[in-house]
Amino acid sequence: MASNLTAKVVILMVEGENDEILLEQYVDEVLQNKQTDYHFEVTVGDVLGNNQHHANAENIVLAKIKEVMSTQKYKKSDIAAVFHVVDVDGSFIKHGHFLVNEELKKLDRSHEYAVDEELVYSESTDMKENNRQSWQLKHGRLRTLSTRTEIWSIPYSLIFFSITSEHVLSGEIKYDQEAKLDVIDAFLNQHPTVTDFLGFLEDQKLITKANPWSVLEKSTGFKRLTNINCVIDSLKVLE
Repeated sequence: MASNLTAKVVILMVEGENDEILLEQYVDEVLQNKQTDYHFEVTVGDVLGNNQHHANAENIVLAKIKEVMSTQKYKKSDIAAVFHVVDVDGSFIKHGHFLVNEELKKLDRSHEYAVDEELVYSESTDMKENNRQSWQLKHGRLRTLSTRTEIWSIPYSLIFFSITSEHVLSGEIKYDQEAKLDVIDAFLNQHPTVTDFLGFLEDQKLITKANPWSVLEKSTGFKRLTNINCVIDSLKVLE
């Protein structure tokens, strides 16, 4: 990255370390010759999927922005943009596709996706209902935030992977963090540059020129789809 007296902050909100690692080298490549020195602040956690039933979606994001500013002593004017990267999980899967498989208890899993059959199995009836309610809540928040281009007058972009980042990149869904990281590491080794990355997304038809949220909404929820290219596109136009 460039180094001068001008510095700006880009906040990257991700759900897991794997998404941070995936984006890091691509972001560094895009920003390395900018006139401005951009510093990334990363927050980790699924802030949209937890059951904060009384929390407005925009207020949830705003709270995270203010948390970063308070912790790092940033001013609002320091923040150049916020990229919010989410796994949509089962939030776009139809209700009739939720079933119970008690064998999952032996694997210590609350749920499991059967992608080919387009089904989601939960370990119990109670867990099925909990998952369904949590994802329904997340679905509503995603729909709200997908239409926002600013929060608190700061440029904001909602970026998604369906169902998870490793599902989009490899066609497989992993259930522990180490396995997710293995997928990301292998992907980065095979696609080390931004050109490689964007070429893969286009070749595999994982991105669309249509509104990706509309495409996702009309799908069964299992379609491999992302708008992660928007992060690269947005960063390229920064000075």
